Amino acid sequence: MQVVATFLGFQASWWILVLSADHAATHVFACGLAAVWTLVAKVRGHRRWRELAGFAAGGWLAETLLQNLNLVAYVGEFKLHFAPQFTFSLPPLWLIALWYILAVVALETPKFWLRLRSRWWLAPMAGALGGLSSYAPGPSLGALTWPQGPTLGLLAVASVWALACWVLVHRFSWSPHHDPPQH
Repeated sequence: MQVVATFLGFQASWWILVLSADHAATHVFACGLAAVWTLVAKVRGHRRWRELAGFAAGGWLAETLLQNLNLVAYVGEFKLHFAPQFTFSLPPLWLIALWYILAVVALETPKFWLRLRSRWWLAPMAGALGGLSSYAPGPSLGALTWPQGPTLGLLAVASVWALACWVLVHRFSWSPHHDPPQH
């Protein structure tokens, strides 16, 4: 039951943040939503905080790369102008909050994620499919655009999420009750 509640909570967070992406207060709300998830999950210990921050930072770097390669553009992204011809884009906070919330969800539902370790290709496949299903409706919801077209953008997103889920499944530490079997 906890897995279903956690999944529904994540989906609700996704919908709230994506549908409100073009509102000015979304950045503040995203940080608040991430804080609520942290409190509900009762995240404890420096190692957990480092993993959560590391996963969110990895998401931030991946999204920054996708944006600056002009593969995706987000509503609410930050643009830094260094010269008349050079602009550097940073992802919006609502998107980074979603990466962070996903990491919290993973810590809350370890049995689900650990099942993906049984075959090396399960986590990347789940990540690619999850990424595609999360980003594909983005343009119609007004949260993002595909500057070089949806095919190239979605292929890049699927690749990023395949890697992200592999990292999540194989590199996160798990609680003593859910540690994976040693091979």
